Amino acid sequence: MMDFNQTARETLTRVQSELAQGQTQISWDILYPIFDRENYLKEMKKSFGWRSHIKSVFFAFLMLIGLSAQGLNKFWAGLASVLFLIWAVWDNQKTRQEMLAREYFVYGIQVNFNKRKAQITWNGVKMRHQVKFHKNEELPSFNLPERPEPSDVRLRDTLQNRLAQKMGVRFVEQT
Repeated sequence: MMDFNQTARETLTRVQSELAQGQTQISWDILYPIFDRENYLKEMKKSFGWRSHIKSVFFAFLMLIGLSAQGLNKFWAGLASVLFLIWAVWDNQKTRQEMLAREYFVYGIQVNFNKRKAQITWNGVKMRHQVKFHKNEELPSFNLPERPEPSDVRLRDTLQNRLAQKMGVRFVEQT
């Protein structure tokens, strides 16, 4: 389990250091806590439960029919379908465990100052392909530790001001 306070401080100091070094590509993550964890867990259990297994069985069956129709020996078609089903169930369980262990949603920002482009991800999935910086873009504010020291707040504000000037964006507080 990650330490939220440590991660927030490390992110602030790393981004400050990379900006000071004049790096042209910088990335950082902003963590959103899962506020209604009970509902989230219930939804994830439902999403990765029996419905998902039935869907995998259905696809394995369709695969068996399709491979047999293509002229593949029924034994090999059946073996391929069973192997697919085993993999699908294993992958579903692995994904389910990852989702249930999650405590935060991750909003990732990758910036390339030379190309003046940014790429936004949500939990590792691209929300937008690289887009040019533009003035009205709003990015979530950097995470602060739970009990921030004045130096943490100063550092965050300084970073956000420098990035806002370089990128032409605004940082907004998370609600």
